[in-house]
Amino acid sequence: MIGTEVDKIEKELRAQIGRALACGLKPDYPDTHLDSLEAKEEYLVIVRKLTKGYNLPVSGWCGEDRECFDIYNVALEEEEKVLVEKLRSTRPGSYLLVVHPGLDTPEERALINQNPDGLKNVYCYGSADVQAITAQR
Repeated sequence: MIGTEVDKIEKELRAQIGRALACGLKPDYPDTHLDSLEAKEEYLVIVRKLTKGYNLPVSGWCGEDRECFDIYNVALEEEEKVLVEKLRSTRPGSYLLVVHPGLDTPEERALINQNPDGLKNVYCYGSADVQAITAQR
């Protein structure tokens, strides 16, 4: 394989943005999915370069309150209750609610978070996320 890891990442991200634009989509913002593109400074340089070039903001970098809805620091069985409580008590403002919905399947269990500080056993949270965001409250 030719090219560095960083070159390959930039090429892939450009291809993804280009594909979206070619399909007639107008992206609102790119996401650093599971903060994987925030794991190394070299990756952040690419994100900044691409977002500047495409004039896109980055999810989580626009002054949103990222902590208010941090539902990954509670016990899985409490996630729904905590999310509902937070939604009911939140004041007007700009917030970022991050969820990773999924079902407990072999494919979901095979997911590995590449961010060293990220979630372990992502599949557990995916199922809890589905339950929390589809709750009838």
